[in-house]
Amino acid sequence: ANRKKVAFSAFIVKDHDIPASANQIVPFNSVLVNTGEAYNNFTSVFTAPYDGDYFFIVSADVSPDYAKVNLVRNNVPVIKADKDDQVSTHVTGCGIINLTAGDVVAVTHGANKGYVDDGRDSTFTGFLIAE
Repeated sequence: ANRKKVAFSAFIVKDHDIPASANQIVPFNSVLVNTGEAYNNFTSVFTAPYDGDYFFIVSADVSPDYAKVNLVRNNVPVIKADKDDQVSTHVTGCGIINLTAGDVVAVTHGANKGYVDDGRDSTFTGFLIAE
């Protein structure tokens, strides 16, 4: 079988923290891995090259007042990750999403509160697990 390979992992490179703005894409703009070239680091959007099940995880280092991040498919939230208290400074969400070729997946801010830290403490990763 000729298995299709799709995998990416990206983090944030900025010289400042990223203020939260509800429904705006979090700029994961530096690529660690981009097998299959399906992740665009200029738009911070993944475009599914094939139909299938994809695993995604977002992990963000955030300010104490930050609310949540959303994993969105075609601009509709599919997975949400939030904090339960003001002490935590990290949010993580993951899951398997069934995609059709051409579907787009990104991470958006869930509210207008706080900020995401730049650097490798905040990552967005995804890969094809089943066709």
